[in-house]
Amino acid sequence: MLGERGLWFKMTFCEGAARVPMMLCAPEVSPGLVTDPVSNIDVCPTLCDLAGISLDDIADWTDGESLLPVAGGAGRQSPVRMEYAAEGSYAPLISLRQGPWKYNRCQLDPDQLFNLDTDPQELRNLADDPDHAKTLAGFQTEAEARWDLDAFDADVRKSQARRWIVYEALRNGSYYPWDYQPLQKASERFMRNHMDLNVVEESSAIRAANEMIGEINTINSCNGSLQRQYVDLRAPAVARTACPDLHLPHPVRYHDRG
Repeated sequence: MLGERGLWFKMTFCEGAARVPMMLCAPEVSPGLVTDPVSNIDVCPTLCDLAGISLDDIADWTDGESLLPVAGGAGRQSPVRMEYAAEGSYAPLISLRQGPWKYNRCQLDPDQLFNLDTDPQELRNLADDPDHAKTLAGFQTEAEARWDLDAFDADVRKSQARRWIVYEALRNGSYYPWDYQPLQKASERFMRNHMDLNVVEESSAIRAANEMIGEINTINSCNGSLQRQYVDLRAPAVARTACPDLHLPHPVRYHDRG
């Protein structure tokens, strides 16, 4: 999310955060566009299908479905399942996405049901609409069969308690994060539990500004002379006054949680 509804990052089931493109290239797949929802958990069964590996022996422990039939024009057989229990949540959130429908559930909030064909901005919650009671009931049954939200919540809190016991000890001496480490320190590039969200946003804004703040040589068409302009994007109005032909992007505005 980029500020819509006052939300940032990918901490919601809104389409702006949850919907990302998936690209599939394989000899058996013809070029085309499929708009049906799919999931990252479909990658494993899809790769096994491409490699001719049967999942029958582990089907009970494998989520997702092969996307080869979907890429060939067949409809998806099961809904896309989503979970969230990280930053900003007080209880686990789950979501089901199938066809035009999206169903969201959290034990702390009323259920949500959206028809994305007629309401792509997800502004009209149809969960209380009698005309869609059957659709809602179907998703509720599916969710209850898939998740035990009380157990889900308890497991998260147990995991937090276990990690909290050793948290301080792990940061004594030379601390090495659990994250996979490429050639740069990935544990400091993105939002992590040990970071202050406001600090992350501020440092990102400063870093972006520093990349664009600099010495810019511009031709001043007003007097035909070469002028050296020092442009600070935090004061674009001043820069435009000094050189009216200079085009600057609008400065990024970040949501103020305070």
